[in-house]
Amino acid sequence: MSSKERYKQFCELQQTMSIFSQSWWLDIVCGASNWNVALIEKGGRVQASLPYYKRNVKGRVYLQRPPLTPFLGPNIVYPDGQSYSKRLSWEKEALDSLFEQLPAFAFFEQHFSPSFKNWLPLYWQGFQQSTRYTYLIDAANFDEYLAEVLPSTRKRRIKKANAHGVKVYEGDDVETFYDLNKKTFARQGVKIPYSWELVKNLYQEGRKRKAIRLFFASLDEKVIAAGFYVLDEHCVYYLMGGIDPEVTDVGAMDLVQLKGIELALNSKKKFDFEGSMMPSIEKYVRSFGATQCQYFQISKTNSKLLRLKRLVKDFIQ
Repeated sequence: MSSKERYKQFCELQQTMSIFSQSWWLDIVCGASNWNVALIEKGGRVQASLPYYKRNVKGRVYLQRPPLTPFLGPNIVYPDGQSYSKRLSWEKEALDSLFEQLPAFAFFEQHFSPSFKNWLPLYWQGFQQSTRYTYLIDAANFDEYLAEVLPSTRKRRIKKANAHGVKVYEGDDVETFYDLNKKTFARQGVKIPYSWELVKNLYQEGRKRKAIRLFFASLDEKVIAAGFYVLDEHCVYYLMGGIDPEVTDVGAMDLVQLKGIELALNSKKKFDFEGSMMPSIEKYVRSFGATQCQYFQISKTNSKLLRLKRLVKDFIQ
């Protein structure tokens, strides 16, 4: 079997693997022929993997995050009863082997899952790290969250939305969702960075696997907000959202987010806002009582020309 075929079997066995590393997800967001994977196998079993998205840009190879994929990085299987020292040694061995298998590249960049803590072996290989932040909600149940975690300012917004008569429901009209999502980008003067076909295909395949949910908010029978949520064994992720630019002050998106949080906590999962580094978005997700969580952006530039361009850009900034 090819590495990808063995990796697909590995994904089926590793039910706790992040949804963003699953082979079916990568087939959709990358295109089936545009991704590959480095593997470590022992005794006929996969012990570690590193999927990657490969792009050719003006004759140069870029290994980057696929669209709509907030995290992608190594998956390492740890032996039972492994001591802390042995764990660090195994991580170095695994990361060295995985990254040595990557094709020659001009530029590498991925966001690793918050569960990945030890990037030191990559530092020794010449990679760079930038710390980024997401925001998580973790409570025993939804009632506890409402009573003890949700800040009073956000409670008032939710009360306001209910007073306006905003209704929230689960639906499957992904086209309406995409239209609202596109309007949100347009309001900021930005073209939506992914296609309708990509969102549709992701939703259809995710629904088959019970891994994607859509929630909508309506007012006077008009849909005014929507959220696209992705589920795996650990988390419910807020991946995308949209709101009608003509109706932005009635708290509709607050009720949609609350529905996603309820789904997570009542399923004994964490809720991940996919927090942005933009101040306005960070303030919004923090206002739900979410806890800040670090993750790593790992990168390396091998092309001398690209390194020069980045130095010039940093100097100008």
